[in-house]
Amino acid sequence: MLWALGGVLAASAVWAGGLYAYGDELAAPQQAYRLPETLCKDFRPAALSRTVPGLRDFGEARGEQAQETLDWVVCETTGESEPTPSGDRVRYVLRVEAERHKKTDPAVEFGLGIPVLDVSGNSTVSGLGDKAILNTTPAGREPVLRVVDHEAVFTIRMTALSLDERGSPAGDVVTDNVDYDEVKYAMIEDMRKLMDATRK
Repeated sequence: MLWALGGVLAASAVWAGGLYAYGDELAAPQQAYRLPETLCKDFRPAALSRTVPGLRDFGEARGEQAQETLDWVVCETTGESEPTPSGDRVRYVLRVEAERHKKTDPAVEFGLGIPVLDVSGNSTVSGLGDKAILNTTPAGREPVLRVVDHEAVFTIRMTALSLDERGSPAGDVVTDNVDYDEVKYAMIEDMRKLMDATRK
């Protein structure tokens, strides 16, 4: 999955480089954030950890890179529900992505670089950065919260995968006890903490 993110970020960097050629028409945004090397170790998704069973801390970054036009870092962790009597369970994958655009305003392309499949809900979250969008699927199991603020773009996404007793993907959706409305509120709470942790 990391290669897919790398492609998105690479495309973003190319886009940023192209826009920079227009000069003052798209001036560099205020540099209000930093991406410390220890971000994944230091940031703990406390609200989501209370809502999603078995969610672990991030630990080492899954990927990071500093470029002339774009810095980015990816943190990822997992958790699992208790197995049903038949052995089925749900694996939760939590992913945090942070970008710093150094040359161009990311608000210009905000929302264009994230592939969202089968979206039934697209809502704006007020009071969070310059602009925040929460995407959800019909089942509610793949919420994605994305925020742009000054030069930074932050993304928190969670995916729930149904597994059978062998740990292989299950064809049917396994019922879990997670309140996905609570997950959305927890995402917003943790997003605020992430932004506070990286603000200069």
